[in-house]
Amino acid sequence: MRRAFAFGYRTSYIARFIVFISILFCPAVASAVVDVTLAWDASSGADGYRLFYRAEGQSYTYNAPDWEGTDTTCIIPGLDESTTYHFVVRAFNDSGESGNSNEEHLYPSATNQAPNQPVMVSPYDGEIETDLILTIQTEPFSDPDGDTHKETKWQIVKPADSSVVLEIISNEHLTKLSVPHAVLDRNTTYNVSVQFFDAHSEPSPSSGPVEFTTHNGIVDFDGDGIPDAYEVDDTVDLNQDGIPDNDQPDVIKSILSAVADNKPVGVSKVSASIDAIETLEPINQATILDKRNKPEKFLFGLASYRLRVNNFGATALVRVYYSGDILEANQYYLYNTVDGWHDYTQHTIFNEDGRSVTVELKDGGHGDSDGVANGIIVDPGGVVGAATTGGAESGAGGGCFIATAVFGSEPVPTSALLLLISTGLVYVVTLKRRHSK
Repeated sequence: MRRAFAFGYRTSYIARFIVFISILFCPAVASAVVDVTLAWDASSGADGYRLFYRAEGQSYTYNAPDWEGTDTTCIIPGLDESTTYHFVVRAFNDSGESGNSNEEHLYPSATNQAPNQPVMVSPYDGEIETDLILTIQTEPFSDPDGDTHKETKWQIVKPADSSVVLEIISNEHLTKLSVPHAVLDRNTTYNVSVQFFDAHSEPSPSSGPVEFTTHNGIVDFDGDGIPDAYEVDDTVDLNQDGIPDNDQPDVIKSILSAVADNKPVGVSKVSASIDAIETLEPINQATILDKRNKPEKFLFGLASYRLRVNNFGATALVRVYYSGDILEANQYYLYNTVDGWHDYTQHTIFNEDGRSVTVELKDGGHGDSDGVANGIIVDPGGVVGAATTGGAESGAGGGCFIATAVFGSEPVPTSALLLLISTGLVYVVTLKRRHSK
């Protein structure tokens, strides 16, 4: 029986070419060679692997692998330090050989120069009354070698306590990034910095901190993290425990939604890992102009909340209550300005009461918009009506937490050997330099 291969998925900001270098110095050297250790993910159904490499300007020789074996790591010795090399792996079994993995590269370390330091356009240093959905922007990328722009690291720090409130590494948002909802507090000073990476993953110098202060345009006189205009009255008891939600802010916070006739929505702590629900604000999805992968129908709009957890990287469970039934709902969607709209149903339980969902979130991981394990989880989400199909405005791609691409445009017969290859397959390359006289 034929077996298909599948390489594991890695997200794009993790799947960077990682190089660890150690150098052994010898006197009176004429040239240097390197031993390269490569590693790759196991492929389901494989009996073994074949590795091929080529020097820049040459072709792979697929009838003569440079390495073959059953391990998922190998060493290629004696490569010229001054030459660019490219590598691919193929899996094989008794049915045949797969297609190529994605190609990885080894560049001469001594020849590459770092990109030029990013220059910040927005915000400007000392800017005050900055919008909470701040757009950070730099001047265009430049590199002394003419290399392309691979990715950008965006970081926002609160100088009052040196806490990192946002850290995003993106290969899509290269010179412009909008800060997700609920990341920034009102009337607070922050520092933002940006760093570029070139095609060889060489980092630029950091842009350096640019200071800005957010405005306090939303009224919250009692400081409970809920805009006064959206506070519920004392008759609201969404978790039906006999105590008004307003009287137990350490357990549940409730707001008036921005849609659905302003019907109440509440967020309640489930797991002991949550210390506090710091903020809760409604979002009308119609105000979000990003249409790619956007559902057609939200029953109660979005609830944007910020949780403080007791350990960095902690997993948390919340229960989101609705003041009407959600029996027609079949999906739970999140939105943030970095990843856009994405279906989060796989981390959501629709409860038997027909009026609530339980949502799992991880600090710095799934469901957290700020991109960093910092003890804070930021999560804007809402239930989607059963009639939603993604809509005519939904764009291709995006929205999936598990995604695998099938490479090759030719149709594959059912008897053929199949290979599913992730675009994020990582090679970890260790260089050991040794010199020859």
